[in-house]
Amino acid sequence: MQSDLELLPAQVRDAVQWVFHHGCPKYLGFFNEQEASVVLSCLRGVTNVSYRLWSGYEQGERVMLGIFPADNECGKDFPIDAVCFTYRSQDKLTHRDFLGALMALGIERSTVGDIVVGDGKTTVFLRRNITAYCLSQISKIGPVGVHAEITNVTELDFTPRFERKSTTIASTRLDNVVSAVCNTSRARAAELIGDGLVAIDGIICTKITRQITGSCKISVRGFGKFAILDVDQQTRKGRLVLNYNKYI
Repeated sequence: MQSDLELLPAQVRDAVQWVFHHGCPKYLGFFNEQEASVVLSCLRGVTNVSYRLWSGYEQGERVMLGIFPADNECGKDFPIDAVCFTYRSQDKLTHRDFLGALMALGIERSTVGDIVVGDGKTTVFLRRNITAYCLSQISKIGPVGVHAEITNVTELDFTPRFERKSTTIASTRLDNVVSAVCNTSRARAAELIGDGLVAIDGIICTKITRQITGSCKISVRGFGKFAILDVDQQTRKGRLVLNYNKYI
């Protein structure tokens, strides 16, 4: 059976043909970084339509693809709603809490964009066709009562929050780096990599010997996202100093 990623090029090509023949916009996704990379590869050289990737706000990560007739200005009215969930600031909810509550409703992951968690306020980007259903069904995230309403994204602050960290590693091999940032064993890190749960700048990497140099972003499913800052310094014992940001 083909994976969703393998089916994506055909879906994009079909959408391009549909827009070209019908003269109406079509929207696909949300897509993660790896999927978005595949989408852009499929659209490279396409001239009979216009297109845009948009997350609902600037610098978003999960993006929707909008395909438009060639003379269209790449439409600004994407079918995306920003839903703001408010709750007591002492109730510490996580990205996983919100995603779990949404998936429990039986909706597809592709209909959920970024989930931006704050203190007492979390903004979730949804495809417009599922917004009303989600609003009617969610009054709690886990045991925490929440109030949800559609909001204007221009009123929100999406400055990324992260914690600066530093540790030492024996080498820049990917399994060493994943072990360090996830605070787990190298054997467990190797399993995560081999299972396709680790992505570098949005591209899944299954090679444990991949060398990590310079700045990049590493995502580890179940552990979070990390921005590698540098790994240039050495300790007196010859270990490498790894400086990174952990997104929170």
